[in-house]
Amino acid sequence: MQSIGQCIQFEVFVDKNTPGRLLKIPNDINSSLQVLNKWEISKDMSSDEKYKWAERSVSNTMKWSHFFVDLISKHPELKPHLAYPEFRDDGSYTQDRVVTIGDYLKTSNRLEARRIFQLYTESIIYDWKFSFSDGVFNPTQNSGVDKNGNVVLIDFLEINIEKDVLKKKIDDEVWLTRSSYTSDIPEPLRDDYRAIMKSTITTSKLEDNWGKII
Repeated sequence: MQSIGQCIQFEVFVDKNTPGRLLKIPNDINSSLQVLNKWEISKDMSSDEKYKWAERSVSNTMKWSHFFVDLISKHPELKPHLAYPEFRDDGSYTQDRVVTIGDYLKTSNRLEARRIFQLYTESIIYDWKFSFSDGVFNPTQNSGVDKNGNVVLIDFLEINIEKDVLKKKIDDEVWLTRSSYTSDIPEPLRDDYRAIMKSTITTSKLEDNWGKII
């Protein structure tokens, strides 16, 4: 088992015997703190603030894992959209290995990039029908492209289920402050991303689609 990355919620492993799947194991508080301390934002945080953030991340990992176990049991049609996750009792889960949108864009021309941006917005609206949403709008890191060219949500431990909170994020166009937009998406493609997000991710579409299936 080889570790290939770590975020504040979990560490990611790949097994040579199953290279097409990833194993994501939740961090404990100390591991989350180690990740947080590498972030630029942590320089302005007190030790207590860092601890509470790490503690919240660990708690949310279990919370959202249980949320999706229940949701997928009722709506198995969601599994392809989440890269076919399989959950374990300890909160860890396996998932199909896909190409992150960030890596995909590195070799994409403008036409293909626009297609991916459009698919990303459509995936967000699809999630709304199940009363949850990408909570941070950082697609280069939290979404990917599967072997069939579909956009899937790969980090669903940072979701949002509060429609009023989402309304404010949409009104504020928070995606323009995320690293996906400010640094990951190549600069020549940022205007396209901004325009597609603005025209597609709207509060009116949120109202029309939220909870439509459940």
